[in-house]
Amino acid sequence: MTLRWDGPAAAAAAALPPSEHRPPALSLVADARPAGLWVLVIDPDSASRAELAAGLAANPVVGRVRTAGDAGSALRALREEAVDVVFVEVDLPGVDGVDLAWLLRRLADAPEIVFISQRGDQAMAAFELGAIDYVLKPFPPERVIQSLGRVPASRVARSQAASTDGQENDERTIGVEVNGRRRMLSCTSVRWIRAHGDYAQLHTSDGHHLVGVSLARLAERWASAGFQRIHRSYIVQLDLVTEVSLTASGGVAIVDGRRLPVSRRYVSELRARLAS
Repeated sequence: MTLRWDGPAAAAAAALPPSEHRPPALSLVADARPAGLWVLVIDPDSASRAELAAGLAANPVVGRVRTAGDAGSALRALREEAVDVVFVEVDLPGVDGVDLAWLLRRLADAPEIVFISQRGDQAMAAFELGAIDYVLKPFPPERVIQSLGRVPASRVARSQAASTDGQENDERTIGVEVNGRRRMLSCTSVRWIRAHGDYAQLHTSDGHHLVGVSLARLAERWASAGFQRIHRSYIVQLDLVTEVSLTASGGVAIVDGRRLPVSRRYVSELRARLAS
């Protein structure tokens, strides 16, 4: 498919401010904003749009979800605020989703693009534009999680770092979402941590929280606070380890009654730190 700056695409571009037309690049104004990924869902089907928006809003790495039914309203929404990820239906009225995505890729801080469609014939054009995913309808909630998992970790971390009052600079606290609100969680409340793709899942006494920070980063950041990596997918708070036993593949650490795997490479280091 050949993309051109004419026809419907040019008409859609007219919805942008004059200074944001073609040369040299489009730009958006980013205001102070709550932490988490900001997502825009563009779909002419109101039921499908609402369902996807609800699924995204329920994800802990998402901070805000806006919706639009066509390219024009989507571009007007983008004039008001920048977003991190756009889920766009291929078949939009007027300007199709692929042409719209081409416009969005010209933004100075271009969002990640995920295409949604009932047909797969535009997948090649989508990925040529740098889309991170192409999802066929209807799709289960897990498929949305998979798409979010393809958002570059650097963008997720940047969105999570947008907390207020500079609190995120405290190396022993981290921002999490609780009942739709952002709060700071002290590392002392974390019992153990599990890798979740490019994210980390923090387990506390009353639940768990998904954050846009890698396990390796947390292991380095919280080592002085008594946390120890025991496996490529797990970190534990040493004071809460009640038992370590050897197995053929390495070992098992008991934390809050839960058996967590210990890789052979970490067994000696874990036992040494527990003995110190």
